[in-house]
Amino acid sequence: MANFFEALMTMDIAEPMSFDPLPKGEYRVTVDACVFGLNKKGNGMFTIDFLANEGEYENKPRRVRYWYTIVIQGKLRWDFPEFCEAAGNPLPENPAERTEDYLNQLALDIVGKTATVTLDIREYESNGEMRKSNDVKKVKWDKAKKSKKKASRIEL
Repeated sequence: MANFFEALMTMDIAEPMSFDPLPKGEYRVTVDACVFGLNKKGNGMFTIDFLANEGEYENKPRRVRYWYTIVIQGKLRWDFPEFCEAAGNPLPENPAERTEDYLNQLALDIVGKTATVTLDIREYESNGEMRKSNDVKKVKWDKAKKSKKKASRIEL
């Protein structure tokens, strides 16, 4: 533990990440964080932080936040099964298995997964000032890689 505190005294301060919106377009991203909760209407929602960290953003990653509501017009969103597959936890056919624990596990398991996102820019007013942010229009998840488990060798 003492080594950490000694190193702490000599560490440089990292440059802050930019919150300026990325230009409109497609980006390869990695999920940096994800939390499940309820939105203002009481519907299930994942708050997903993507990192654009390839190409020109490899050394200076840029964060994009996406609020992914899973219920639309009283039904599960059409692309929710794909989200579950990307996390490595297929959507249970039995609705009784779609529990809060399952949804929290999805949030944990999607971290580190990759996708291609299509971004637009939206303008909004905040405290009398016009601001811009990214608006995620589409997410194309990479297929989850299945683990190749080998049977252990048993000798008798």
